[in-house]
Amino acid sequence: MNKFKIISKDDCGVFAVLRKKNSNKIPSSIAIDGIECVRFRGSKYGAGFACFDLNNSSPNDYYLQAFVANKNIANEIKNILHDSNIIIKQENFRNISAIQLPLSYNLIVSTTNSLHFARTIHDINNKFSQPEYSARVYSSGNYLEVYKDIGYPLDVAHSTGLVTNDSNTIVTKLKNLFGYSQKEKMGDLWLAHTRQPTNSPGSSAIWSHPFSFFNTAIVHNGDISSFGANINFLNSRGVPNLVGTDSEVVSFIVDYLARVMNLSMEEIGIILSNPYDRFLYRMGADKSRQIRNLLYKYRGSQLDGPFTILTGYSDGEDVYLLSMIDRSKFRPIVIGEDQNYIYMASEECQIRSLSPDSTIWTPEPGKFVLASMNRGIIESGRTSEIIVNSASKNELIQIQKTTYSSKNLINADDLSSYELNRQIKIKLPDNEKSITLINVRGQRYLGVDLPKGTKLNIYGTAGNCLANFNKGTEICVYGSAEDNVADTMHEGKIIIHGDSRDVLGYALQGGKIFVKGNVGNRAFILMREYEESRPVVIVGGRADDYFGEYMAGGLAMVLGIDYIDSANDEQLVGNFLATGMLRGSIYIRGKINSDSIGLKPPMEDIIRYLEYLNSKGIITDDLFKKISSSSDINLEILQELLPENAFHFIKKLFLSKYSVKLNIEYRKLNDFDRKMIEPHLKEFVSCFNLSDEIHNKLINSHYTVISSIDKSKELHSPTVTEIEE
Repeated sequence: MNKFKIISKDDCGVFAVLRKKNSNKIPSSIAIDGIECVRFRGSKYGAGFACFDLNNSSPNDYYLQAFVANKNIANEIKNILHDSNIIIKQENFRNISAIQLPLSYNLIVSTTNSLHFARTIHDINNKFSQPEYSARVYSSGNYLEVYKDIGYPLDVAHSTGLVTNDSNTIVTKLKNLFGYSQKEKMGDLWLAHTRQPTNSPGSSAIWSHPFSFFNTAIVHNGDISSFGANINFLNSRGVPNLVGTDSEVVSFIVDYLARVMNLSMEEIGIILSNPYDRFLYRMGADKSRQIRNLLYKYRGSQLDGPFTILTGYSDGEDVYLLSMIDRSKFRPIVIGEDQNYIYMASEECQIRSLSPDSTIWTPEPGKFVLASMNRGIIESGRTSEIIVNSASKNELIQIQKTTYSSKNLINADDLSSYELNRQIKIKLPDNEKSITLINVRGQRYLGVDLPKGTKLNIYGTAGNCLANFNKGTEICVYGSAEDNVADTMHEGKIIIHGDSRDVLGYALQGGKIFVKGNVGNRAFILMREYEESRPVVIVGGRADDYFGEYMAGGLAMVLGIDYIDSANDEQLVGNFLATGMLRGSIYIRGKINSDSIGLKPPMEDIIRYLEYLNSKGIITDDLFKKISSSSDINLEILQELLPENAFHFIKKLFLSKYSVKLNIEYRKLNDFDRKMIEPHLKEFVSCFNLSDEIHNKLINSHYTVISSIDKSKELHSPTVTEIEE
């Protein structure tokens, strides 16, 4: 029985692994392990793999792969290739599991004219797409082969020949990454996907991922809401036929921008990740102008919607791995790196299971991550160069090597989420109040619906939905936790020695959450107080966008302990901090850019308001032209340039329509702050065995303090001066 038992539906799962220049090639078993680990994210309706290998072909030889209804159709394709003067060097067939188009027709062809070859592929796909699909070319690269079918990842690995009946078909732990079977397929880069169908049916493998064209392949989790504009962009550039799913569009766009337009992968990452225009000014005037020109030139190719996309591309000299994250980061992604490989995945457990000692981080919303075989990490996906604290990482590695002897021990290594939670419930009737879980590898729902007073110690990576609806359980995670921790928690305590990913403490109503490391997107949104219940949350590292969004009570702190002695001013939170905040208190160590707090109005609205002020004679024509021609317009610029009466009018636009009014101060802690914070800060320091020196530095630091305005007092709008010392 496969240990990765399916227990729930979820978004698609994605995985990629890229070797570094001087490392051995990657065996297929690593790609299979990396995606089978999150088998529950997919379904029986499709999975697939893409393998890039620079040693696989010559520049004029192509691996042409097509799904066909029968061998007669394959002969027609063969005739089209012959008539197009494309030489067929080799051909074979493989039966796959799909009900429709059950044959994979695989050829090695040769041509010196890649543009002519591309037109021939389009002609073949056009011919056999009506009235229904009788064939489809799904891969055509020099250095790329695609393996996809209907089924779960391990099923597809069998049906496509990645694993054979006489090889080791059990997903291994790969304690020695190079202890692979000689029969395995080897590559420089692997992409993998397990599918949860949304926009296309699951009866044919043509809708399974990866999607590819020439030497580009992508796997995707989410939806592309810009699909119509993207289709128009491709059609206007001579791409006439698609299978109708939004994921395939991305592979054709990347191929066009890279192969036809010769754009760099950095430029493609910027275009497709489609960053918020309102924040481009932070890159400087020249850089922001270049990006705006690039986005304008290739308008229609930008992506919108909730997505995580992993892209592989080879130019024959190097192999690139590019991940793109939508600017609200509605789909999960983590990045990992060890001595040999670079990883990108939906969940941390996929990387930790293969490489426990990896450095792992999450990219910022709207960013892209780029790596290549020859150059390593090119873009980390984070503004700060500081990704993770090495001492903290080493501490976690040592914790994972702890020897255990407790009778209340459960080894989670071979257990599904359902089986692990069942084992916990079995132990509880024996009056056990403390249970230790070891080798946890992403299992979900841990700590859900446990009796009040239970203590759960978790060694490893806790999966999604840890401690949801917690009503008094104390949970200590010696590792990191994935998404959606402590949803609607009422009381209890959660201590996380590593990082916590997105959507931590959603609608938190009580208890305490201490995270030594970093937290992701949308931490503590809708956190609230109820009667005497007041939640307290402390983050030892940093936080990404939307921290404290719609917060309605409680105390939240972000400390940035790793940067406490840094000479550089590290902003410890992302954008949209405290947007819609109604009640409670937020303390962020250090100064925060005013544009990162709340929701800034669109530039178009600001310009219209300035036009009105200009028409009324409140600002001059020259001043209006100067401000409206700026690469960015923010509150600080407006206060600096506008006369006081004009600024008094326009600052309301930043608050009345887009944000509630807040008290925002940049200062040291006062006596009231200390009385409220000191007991919780001491407890946090004690939990993680931090020094008295760090505690004293934290107490004496400057903080950006954000709180709601007492409605009984006169309302005022926060200005730039309120966040100055």
